[in-house]
Amino acid sequence: MNQIVLILIEIIEMGKGWNYKSGDWYVTCDVCSKQIYASESKQRWDGFVVCSDDWEPRHPQDFLRTRQDKISVPFSRPEPPDTFVSVGYITIYVEDGYVETQNGELYVEELDI
Repeated sequence: MNQIVLILIEIIEMGKGWNYKSGDWYVTCDVCSKQIYASESKQRWDGFVVCSDDWEPRHPQDFLRTRQDKISVPFSRPEPPDTFVSVGYITIYVEDGYVETQNGELYVEELDI
């Protein structure tokens, strides 16, 4: 009776595209999310577990060792102290088309307002 149930389960799973492999399990590809057997998966250089379609070797340029650049100048000057400049502001009043400043000077230019 148990063998019949196992055979029926295996037939149903085969219809879904799943096959039973003793001692193997399903893993999901980290790149394309395809379900594959663990025996068919590979671990890529960046730690991803992938299928054979998404596996790629590490680029050879990653293994090159370069010389350290000398990033310095032959001489430098100290930074000068900050200089603050005060700016005098003029308040302007506009009345009846004439401009008058805060100190009482009157500009007779007529404005189009």
